[in-house]
Parts: sequence; C-alpha cells; structure tokens
Amino acid sequence: MIATIQARFDCKIEDVWRAVTCVASYPEWRSDVVKVVIVDDVTFEEYDKSGFVTRFFTTRQERYNFWEFDIDNANIKGRWTGKFFDENGHTRVIFTEKVEAKKFFLHPFLRGYLKRQQSKFVADLEKFLNT
Repeated sequence: MIATIQARFDCKIEDVWRAVTCVASYPEWRSDVVKVVIVDDVTFEEYDKSGFVTRFFTTRQERYNFWEFDIDNANIKGRWTGKFFDENGHTRVIFTEKVEAKKFFLHPFLRGYLKRQQSKFVADLEKFLNT
C-alpha cells in the first residue's frame, strides 16, 4: 500500500526540516506521540498514547532535501520518504509511505489508516510551524 501527501508551508525550508527531523521534540507538537526514544544515530522509537511502539531506522538523509527511513511495528512494516523543496521562501513537502500489513485482517484498513496518519502529521506540523 502506498500513500502520499503533499503540503506547502509559509516558512523557510530550514524550519520545516528542523521540525520534521528533530524527532526528540515530536511529543511537544505531535498530537499522536507521547514519547520518543533515540536508540542510536539512525534508530528511534515512537510511543503513542496507548504505549504502542513503532521503530524507525534511517536509511538516507540529505539535509534540507530528503529523509528516508524504514518503519516497523507489530502491525506494519515499510518505508517512509520525505522530500523537501524550497519555493522562494516557502517550503513544499512530499511525504510517501509504502507499507504492508503484517496481519491479513488489517489489509482492508491500511489505506485509511495511512491517510489519517499523514493528515494528522501535516496538520500538527502546520500548527507547530505557525506558533
């Protein structure tokens, strides 16, 4: 399953990049994350409100341009990519998730889940950048 979302923010690419890649600050602005554990230079874990953990493994990072990581939790596995574009002082992003459900009964719900997660992330990011 592949889901993509695009957004445009009225701020500098450096600000958007810093917000998205500074995972330690996620609990401050993401409505769905209560804790982040930095495991090492490329690995971090997110905990949602119920304590459910998702692990992320950075596979590629190009400052102000591209960030990619693998995703793994009890229900899904896959890859997330973020592309960042400077557009005359504004920033456009394209976030894509390519994941598969680990449990067959989750397949019918995967597209809706990904779209909700992406929309929530972008809405939280927009709110954070505008405060």
